[in-house]
Amino acid sequence: MSYAMDTIRTRVVSANAPAFGELVTHMGVACLDQALLSATNFSIALVLIRGAADAEYAHYVLAFSAMLLAVGMQNALITTQMSVLAPRYGQRQRLQFVSALAGAQYLLWIPLVLVAGLIAVCGDGFGLSPAHQRIMLATAVVVLAVFLREFIRQALFLYRMPWSLLAVDGLYAGLLLTAVTFATTTNHPALYAVTATGAAALTAGMLGLALFRRKAGWAAQPCRSVLATTWIHGRWALLGVIVSWLHAQGFVYLVWVMRGEQDVANVSASRLLIMPVAVMMTGVDSVFKPCGASWLTGGEEQRLFTVTRLQIAGFFLLGLVYVSSLLLGRDLISGHVLRKTIPGMTSLLLLWGAVCLLQIVRTRLGTLLQILRQFDALFYLGTAAAVVSLCLGYVAISAYGAPGAVAALIAGELTCLTGMALVFSQRKRSFDLRAGVWAGIQSDLPEKSS
Repeated sequence: MSYAMDTIRTRVVSANAPAFGELVTHMGVACLDQALLSATNFSIALVLIRGAADAEYAHYVLAFSAMLLAVGMQNALITTQMSVLAPRYGQRQRLQFVSALAGAQYLLWIPLVLVAGLIAVCGDGFGLSPAHQRIMLATAVVVLAVFLREFIRQALFLYRMPWSLLAVDGLYAGLLLTAVTFATTTNHPALYAVTATGAAALTAGMLGLALFRRKAGWAAQPCRSVLATTWIHGRWALLGVIVSWLHAQGFVYLVWVMRGEQDVANVSASRLLIMPVAVMMTGVDSVFKPCGASWLTGGEEQRLFTVTRLQIAGFFLLGLVYVSSLLLGRDLISGHVLRKTIPGMTSLLLLWGAVCLLQIVRTRLGTLLQILRQFDALFYLGTAAAVVSLCLGYVAISAYGAPGAVAALIAGELTCLTGMALVFSQRKRSFDLRAGVWAGIQSDLPEKSS
């Protein structure tokens, strides 16, 4: 009976898995979509760098980093679990699972937002200035709209509706760029930029929801049990996201506390130049996670590893070309793009380039571990990377300023990659051992008589 059910499940998953040509098309659209988002984020930061004071840009960076943490938490508990688990269900069950998860997730987020809002209101007791309190309160409210858009984006990917997603993100980008451009003419551009993010996300999310319901339908039903399902592996992913955020974004707050808003603005402006590669990785993940989960459940693990290796090679080469172009054109970028002189720009670009290349490898292997549901391993690896980058960062920032924070990030990335190599090495030894034992058992079986 168990074998029969496994066979049926494999056939269902195989039927859900896209053909190779469709996969290439969807990844192409995903890269186009992420290029749009990357250009939007780049343009917003550029508008603020040019048209707002460094302190205002630093405020926006701190708020944006907090939103990244919130979206990462949603990704860990909700969207990644949806991408990995939903392909295992039949068509009707899959729609019920997605529909229930869309509403049930707010049982988690609304209490957390209320706590963050309370901290913002009482922020003077924590040493926050009125400007920081306003930004924090706005960010806490805005993330609820951001969650809607992020969820429906992943649902559109899951149901192979990339063109609908492109329309949703196109609307989001247009609204946000227009609003942020206007924000630079106000007295509080960072606050207005954060508020505009929420308004654009809400509008785009509602459009995405309408497009999804039009094609896939909806099976709305209040169901808390879906959270219990996603929590099984999501709890490890959540811990992994938190420590990964501490590793990748914690330095911003460390630089803010130790060096001030001026250094936050400088290190963030230089980092902005490598962000398109990182955002593109996110777009590929949106397509690759559900596809990889389908391959894994269908018994095509070797295909999963092969595609991952090809991705690493291709994106590493692309990243190398991109970083080299940034270094060659650094003077042109400073004078005509950023219109800002950043102390130690060459050193910062070299350091950020190294981070970019290491992150390409780490994110591809990290996605593979997510598909393999090795969330506990990701947590331990992220913890090690965060401890190294933050502890070393404290020392390096004291000695070298903002470049020291980036150098500490490199050490954290190398720590994580070393751990991943050990995890995959152990997995390979385990697989070889099982194969050897099975071969031994087969050799001991008596030959069939003719």
